[in-house]
Amino acid sequence: MVESRYVLFGLIAGAIAGIAQGIYTAIRYIPKVDEVIRESIAMIKNLYGLDISSFEGIIRLAIYISPLIIVIMMLIIGALLGALYEFISKKYGIKVGLFITSLVIMLILVIPNIAVHSYEKALENLVGSMTYIIALSLLTAKYYRSLIRS
Repeated sequence: MVESRYVLFGLIAGAIAGIAQGIYTAIRYIPKVDEVIRESIAMIKNLYGLDISSFEGIIRLAIYISPLIIVIMMLIIGALLGALYEFISKKYGIKVGLFITSLVIMLILVIPNIAVHSYEKALENLVGSMTYIIALSLLTAKYYRSLIRS
């Protein structure tokens, strides 16, 4: 059982964001799995001089389960950011908490990919980040509206 409503909101928003990002990843990479594997093997060979073609089955499995891994990762990030959101919201207010939480998820997921010129991964993480921010905002707004009405 989750003790904090903010952490619960973070978990729910993380699950929603993970599902959205997982679907995006599945649509983007699974149909062209053979091309992704060939590019990955060629990139590793060019960068490190290693022939990993014997690991093609493992790479294929990793691509197929990556949407599930994304959901689990976003659940964990969602819970951590929910705790951050609670701390900041109680100290500085809900709007500041939401702004800083939004900034942190972007700093964790999107900005590093832009810095290394991985724009496709940045776009994928932007989908997850924006979905998380929207879901967290809606959950918080709905909760506080229900408090005002009662």
